[in-house]
Amino acid sequence: MRPTVVAVSAVLLMGVLIGCGGKGNPTPAPGPAAPETPAGSTPGGNTPAGGTPSTDNKNKLKVEIANGKVSINGMTVAMPAELASLEKVLGKPSGTIDDPIGDSKQYVYWNGLGVRADQDKKGKREIRDIDFYLDPSWDLSAKAMSKPFAGVLVLDGQVITKALADNRAELSQKVKTCQDAFGSWRIDYDDPRLQVTINPGDKGTSSVTVSCPSVP
Repeated sequence: MRPTVVAVSAVLLMGVLIGCGGKGNPTPAPGPAAPETPAGSTPGGNTPAGGTPSTDNKNKLKVEIANGKVSINGMTVAMPAELASLEKVLGKPSGTIDDPIGDSKQYVYWNGLGVRADQDKKGKREIRDIDFYLDPSWDLSAKAMSKPFAGVLVLDGQVITKALADNRAELSQKVKTCQDAFGSWRIDYDDPRLQVTINPGDKGTSSVTVSCPSVP
């Protein structure tokens, strides 16, 4: 065999070997890194950290009333209140319905929390009454019983329990500002103007009402 033929054959053989070496399954390039989960989010959707709680959440509310001022979970609620300020701590209402007796107000319900508010239908549409039901109560908007208030109510430093209203001597001793008001217990604050009523039921405290009376 002539040298030229041998050289050509060697070149062809080397090309075949190089071509075979380049075939096969190439190593895949690394894909993009999985995105980090933003703080306060959960798989399937985002839940803003510290956001507005839903009506049916299980968060335990702490309502504190002292010196004519109201706070819920540490947030001051000025009375008369605006619905938007209550929604920040209670979430969106579960329902509303006009007062079936008069035409001046509507009832706003947080059924899962055992809370109801009375809102003016005219003017600034202020909320002047907030009820915290320690017993299940009838929700006119849902035509069903609401859940009882399962949070903590603190009145002038004293936790109000269901049993407390049954013991008038203990109540008057622990909450010295309470006055007997025809079967209920009431506290009147002058500055700011606020009224708190402890309403007894068949078995202890039925509800606690926080009111901002209209200026005569």
